[in-house]
Amino acid sequence: MKHSKYSIVGWFVRLAIENKTIKIFGDGRQERDYIYIDDIVEAFLRLSIKGRPGEVYNIGTKERVKFVDMVNEIIKQVGSGKKEFTPWPKNYEKNETGGYYADVRKIFKDTGWTPKINLKEGIKRMADYYKKYKKYYW
Repeated sequence: MKHSKYSIVGWFVRLAIENKTIKIFGDGRQERDYIYIDDIVEAFLRLSIKGRPGEVYNIGTKERVKFVDMVNEIIKQVGSGKKEFTPWPKNYEKNETGGYYADVRKIFKDTGWTPKINLKEGIKRMADYYKKYKKYYW
């Protein structure tokens, strides 16, 4: 939470808590697959028991979320903050991956794992936590 390199969602939650502006490059329509940490831990635990050695597994939510919708949900759950659309910095669009979401069929088939926390609930939990404990993270 000290800077944006740890977690884009976490950083945006901080900006919203501080009632600052979240900048969205371009139109914010690129899709992502955001997953809550508790679901990641559960997936790893399941894989340690039921995963096949040497296999590669995707961990995700199947919840395709537009970047701008993630920002809107943060502002809504935090109750403060603003958003601003801004053009991509020069040559930065070459780094943008476009839409990304994980195919989780293999991990579900092998372990029965499925995520439980959707974006709205995950952001709410994160915002509540950082509001309560922000002195340890800022």
